Amino acid sequence: ICGGKGCGFCKHTGWVEILGCGMVDPNVLEACGIDNPTQERDGKTFYTYTPHSCRHTFATLMKRVKGADKDKLELIGHTSDDMLRYYQDVNYADLRKITDAL
Repeated sequence: ICGGKGCGFCKHTGWVEILGCGMVDPNVLEACGIDNPTQERDGKTFYTYTPHSCRHTFATLMKRVKGADKDKLELIGHTSDDMLRYYQDVNYADLRKITDAL
């Protein structure tokens, strides 16, 4: 939001913690050898890997953990079961487990 300069939203640190995964400086990813492709939209550059993309991964991983949906919704910052389902990606291995159990 402030471009790393420090503001009230980031508590004057230049960083914002989201879902415990933190906001990662693109230079850190580059130093680790992780390519973070960019996309141009409306004359602005956006990184592919963002804290929001972590929300999808986090919600999908939570599918494998037993726990109340209410608690999982709290962890991802939503209140609707529909949003929990929206963030949970489907993968073929999970679908195969269901069909094999039949």
